[in-house]
Amino acid sequence: MDSFSGRLVLSLSFIAVLLLGVASFYSVAELPHEIFYFVPTTICSWYGSKRSGLLVSTFSVIVLFGVEVWHQGFDPLLIFTYLLPTLLGLSSLAVIVTNFRSVHRFESLAAHTDNLTGINNTRGFYTELTGELLRSVRYEHHFTLAFLDVDDFKSINDSLGHAVGDKLLREVANCLKVSVRSTDVVGRLGGDEFACLMPETEANEAKLAFENLLEALTVRMALHDWKVGFSIGVVTFEHLPGDIKGALKAADDLMYSAKLEGNSKAKYLVWETNSRNL
Repeated sequence: MDSFSGRLVLSLSFIAVLLLGVASFYSVAELPHEIFYFVPTTICSWYGSKRSGLLVSTFSVIVLFGVEVWHQGFDPLLIFTYLLPTLLGLSSLAVIVTNFRSVHRFESLAAHTDNLTGINNTRGFYTELTGELLRSVRYEHHFTLAFLDVDDFKSINDSLGHAVGDKLLREVANCLKVSVRSTDVVGRLGGDEFACLMPETEANEAKLAFENLLEALTVRMALHDWKVGFSIGVVTFEHLPGDIKGALKAADDLMYSAKLEGNSKAKYLVWETNSRNL
């Protein structure tokens, strides 16, 4: 969450606590008002930060204590019998909610991240692609989808071992990450196959980007004396496919077509009513 959103959540939570304080002040029913203050504390802790959650919980206790003193009069014992237990309860709630949120976000991220390379795994990449397809349908944007396969990767594993093979895959992932824009999405789809999604990217832009990427990959492999090549299929969708399967199949088929023509080759396709190669 950005700083503006965090401040907005904090401000709304303070307003909610004040409104609850007014309601508690004028309420004549014998209700445990404290339970209602769990709501702004929980919301602020989940959507804000631990600090903001603790601020709201502390402010809630101040309001509750003020209402209690107004109704019953001040008694020093209230500090120990009411103020401190309520502060402990609401503060603990803020910490628990924040910690649970952190664990939840970590698990969600891990579920979409490839353990070896740190980029999106198949699930994460398909989720991003589905979202981009929906946005492209709504706003009529073009996008480019590319599949990349490492040629002769098996020979690296067989001759140099899986540890070197894993290092090679990490190098490919790193090269992909530094070669594309921050708005682009890269993923490892399993084995030695990678994918890249470039939102709002025209065919000529995509071709230039992947020609540069192919050159960068070739240089990086040569530095390690890894004798591998790359087959790349790059499809720019000017007309959108019917679904995600159609987009994936178009890029996958083009990548295998490049592989049949030899190592370190990229092929390009513009997907329109009558698809054409570049």
